[in-house]
Amino acid sequence: MLPIGILLRFRPQAPTRPLSASAFGRAALALADEGVPVRLVGTLEDQVVHFEAKGDAWIQADPTPLLGCYHRYPELGHPEAFAHLMEELSHPPLFNPQEFVERCRDKQASHQTCLGAGLAVPEQVAEVTRFEGVLSTWGVAFLKPRFGAFGEGVLKVRPGDPLPTKGDWVLQKAIQPPEGLAGMSVRLLVQRDPERDWVTLPAAVRQSTTDPVVNRARGAEVVPASTLTEATLRSMHEQALQLMAFLTDRPRSDQLVELGLDFVIDHEGGAWLIEMNGKPKGRLEVLAAQQPAVFAAAHTEAVLRPLRYIANRLS
Repeated sequence: MLPIGILLRFRPQAPTRPLSASAFGRAALALADEGVPVRLVGTLEDQVVHFEAKGDAWIQADPTPLLGCYHRYPELGHPEAFAHLMEELSHPPLFNPQEFVERCRDKQASHQTCLGAGLAVPEQVAEVTRFEGVLSTWGVAFLKPRFGAFGEGVLKVRPGDPLPTKGDWVLQKAIQPPEGLAGMSVRLLVQRDPERDWVTLPAAVRQSTTDPVVNRARGAEVVPASTLTEATLRSMHEQALQLMAFLTDRPRSDQLVELGLDFVIDHEGGAWLIEMNGKPKGRLEVLAAQQPAVFAAAHTEAVLRPLRYIANRLS
């Protein structure tokens, strides 16, 4: 069987951690036992390199054709390197297809997708000429770059605050957070299993008492979802499956293996879907580090599940 490639950008050096010390490494060991070879493939100092699992280490290997690729490459910041990588690999099937990744990155396109799926989403506008009037009606909103990540450039704004008059921005109506918090959001990872069914994973809550833009990259605390009510958890689960059913009707959806869904939680426990992430981290890694006995197995399975789907889909 040809290997499955995990597309990455190596920086600033080749992988040095033992396989047993990382989720990708443990996944490679488990899949090797199942007869499915896995390679880390990507760019290192602008060269395309392959690493295969040997013993408890990643060892650089000669290039070989790939069955398909699990797309984790940060192509937005390195478009030329990504184009070179695809050319060198002869454009293998990409799981997490580029058109889905780009739709998730575009906050207006993803908002329209969620509306089309009939989900609960905050009101949002993308015409900068409407921002001042809409904000005066809403009272408080979040100004976001239309194309962005990690909470960079996001501002909470009120009437009278300076607003852009041109450029790619969206204005999203603010949701009142739970009492005592500046904001609470939840990352819910939804993945396709080898039988092609969609499943949701343990949710990770991000919360802050000081920053309304709750993102781990900005210092938000990450905790298990045990503080959420069953009704809130059920709502997120149902919305996630409803969205995936909607997306499954699109072309090349059989190559969509996962999405990271970001919900904000309001003061009554309601869950509002605000963003989709096409190459997500489910934050299970953080929870696994905090409580390995509870979350380590789920974290490893979250890495294994897409690779098993790819192997099953292409074999």
